Amino acid sequence: MHQKEESLSTLQAAGFLGADGKPSTEKFDFWKTVPQGATTTIVAAFDPRLNDQPGAFLSNGAIANNLRAAHSADPVNAERLWTQTEEILGEKFCFLSSNSVELGSGRF
Repeated sequence: MHQKEESLSTLQAAGFLGADGKPSTEKFDFWKTVPQGATTTIVAAFDPRLNDQPGAFLSNGAIANNLRAAHSADPVNAERLWTQTEEILGEKFCFLSSNSVELGSGRF
């Protein structure tokens, strides 16, 4: 990882990086390797076990609904966020079933 000198010294002063510029694991035990960091994204994208669990919360490559914050599972909040996002983007989106495939129209 390439850091600007001032960024490096700031991160070192805060204790995030050691003197060698590597992540400090003494104070912060949440650092992950690149493969560890990618695991949850890969699971979310490709694990067929999630097909019957839409909206599942994932952590460290596993379903962890017990760790999900209550506000993030609130359907009213979800609808409001969806609507605000459409307004910001100036575009309407529709939900599709998991087996929808209409490549010509951009639906997958």
